[in-house]
Amino acid sequence: MKNILFITGTDTGVGKTKVTAGIGRMLQQAGVQVGVCKPVETGCEPGPEGELLGADVAFLRSSLFATEAAAEIEDIVLHQYAAPAAPSVAAAAVGECIDFSAMCEKISEKSKQVDLMLLEGAGGLLVPINDEFTMLDLARELGASVLLVVASRLGALNHACLTLSVLNSARLPVFGYLFNEYSSVVEDPYRLARETNRQELSRLAAQYGVLEKAYLPVLADAGDVGEIDATFAAAEMQPFLESIIEYFDVRR
Repeated sequence: MKNILFITGTDTGVGKTKVTAGIGRMLQQAGVQVGVCKPVETGCEPGPEGELLGADVAFLRSSLFATEAAAEIEDIVLHQYAAPAAPSVAAAAVGECIDFSAMCEKISEKSKQVDLMLLEGAGGLLVPINDEFTMLDLARELGASVLLVVASRLGALNHACLTLSVLNSARLPVFGYLFNEYSSVVEDPYRLARETNRQELSRLAAQYGVLEKAYLPVLADAGDVGEIDATFAAAEMQPFLESIIEYFDVRR
């Protein structure tokens, strides 16, 4: 069992970064040495000195490291691009092609320095890294176990089942899925879908032998570290924490 938890989602913008930060802080507080890596971030904005700054990586850095000196940006992200597009497209826009082998090697080396490495994908499972490899290939090459973040919205059941089907066909180990309510809006045209998504997904995911590992009813409203902590410190999250520790056999 490799000590890498690959966090992917049913789509982009489903809460992967908040989930990654929450899991990391929860494990840190339990005494587990955690590493975090987002191999590629696109849609980055120019910083004060012209460097690219990704919002996801900045959030992970501020959430999981007490001081900025504790982790440089390049310790967390391997590639940053300005274009808000798939990594292969964003890299090609600046005349680059991401070296998949080098990426895997760097992540593997980083994972050896910690008890558990949290690896946050970009977009969904089949997002292309370059012309040959996808996020699925990255998880497979690293021997990672997969946690799927499912955002409760119209289309969630289809997106989740498509992802689980691909994982099943690829024979990747799936740790489970995390159900994220995604939005606190009560009145919307798709209320019936949102009210039934969780129960329906539980039934459908069972066909793949995959279980819900955690339920987050308020993550959409968490905008800072304190709110992330409040969400993941809830008593209902304790079994989730224990399941990660047991699954990866990380000792506190």
